[in-house]
Amino acid sequence: MRDEAPDLEDMGFASRNIFESKIFGALVSAIAISIPFSSGLIGCDFSSTLAGYIDLATSSRFVAVASADILILSALAGVLVSEDATRRGWEDKSLPLLAASILLPVVGPSLYLVARPSLKEE
Repeated sequence: MRDEAPDLEDMGFASRNIFESKIFGALVSAIAISIPFSSGLIGCDFSSTLAGYIDLATSSRFVAVASADILILSALAGVLVSEDATRRGWEDKSLPLLAASILLPVVGPSLYLVARPSLKEE
């Protein structure tokens, strides 16, 4: 495992200019925050939606496997956000970021892209 953050000059064009950009992080965060509103999750009857999901998950292997994949990927994203925070010098914030990324699966990591400290050029 690498302990230090990568050098900005060693990164490729896309990593250096797009993925390290705060604008990219803000765009991804805006899309993530809009998901509950655009999907109809806000304002729905949550109990009937949950009951429908449970019925689907118990009757369809595809839904069950996809749900397991989402849980695994959300946990992995939390671990990777925590590891990146440690490499960038936020050792004291890595555990709260891990918890936030797991509790807010898409929104947490995308907000981290905006808040994380920038890499320094050598």
